[in-house]
Amino acid sequence: MDVTDLPLPGRVVQDVVRCGRQVRVELSGAYQLVIEAAFSVAGAGSAERTDPEDPAVALGPRVRALAGRTVTTAASSGGNLGVECAGGVRLDVPVDDSYEAWQLHGPDGYRVVCTPGGELAVWSAQ
Repeated sequence: MDVTDLPLPGRVVQDVVRCGRQVRVELSGAYQLVIEAAFSVAGAGSAERTDPEDPAVALGPRVRALAGRTVTTAASSGGNLGVECAGGVRLDVPVDDSYEAWQLHGPDGYRVVCTPGGELAVWSAQ
């Protein structure tokens, strides 16, 4: 399985919001992670599974607790996204076979999209 490191370590999660059927994670350095599939956030021995399409659970306590944390590692393996933050909190977004599960937008046109089935489409910064 291919592993793609993403340029997020050292970036701080500035905000987490639900917008339509997406959860958007705003990060320092003009990066934004857009999640459009069910995902989980784990830490302190428990996990919270959530779905951006369900307003009742899209921004649960663990998801909101990402704000203010610094990313320590971020990578995609086979399209599955794993982002670890300080304090042992981990965000995981699995591949979706029918939809784009997640996208990462960065400065100068940098973009990574997890296409249906897990292939990554990558646009370099210009």
